[in-house]
Amino acid sequence: MDGLDRFCSALDRILDVLQKENIEIIYMTTNTQCLYVSGDLTDDLLRRAAQQRVDLQCSGVTDAYMKAASDLCRKRGIRVCDCYRKWKALAQNGVDTTQLLSNRINHPTRSLHQLFAVSLLETMLDLDIFNSREDSI
Repeated sequence: MDGLDRFCSALDRILDVLQKENIEIIYMTTNTQCLYVSGDLTDDLLRRAAQQRVDLQCSGVTDAYMKAASDLCRKRGIRVCDCYRKWKALAQNGVDTTQLLSNRINHPTRSLHQLFAVSLLETMLDLDIFNSREDSI
């Protein structure tokens, strides 16, 4: 995955700059992308965009990016607010996470933004109400 190496290299450079400036960092992972092309999408361009995201999500590419970024941050002593892990757990427990995406492709609904806010607060306060497992990706 050439893109993964470039992504990690770019993230590493960004983290270097921030850490050299003594800026406190919390790395927040993203949500999962759509797991199927929703019937709600009728525009061909949106359906193609959704299929591309499905391919990335279902092939493990997105998992690899999230794991690599999280591992890099943890290795550097940077806290990780792992929302991706929570979205994966929702899907593994039978929740249709594609329906939790406002555009049915990649952006969470307004109510799911709360998950990010609460997760960030947990991370800032060194809590993990969800659980402390890092091996679920």
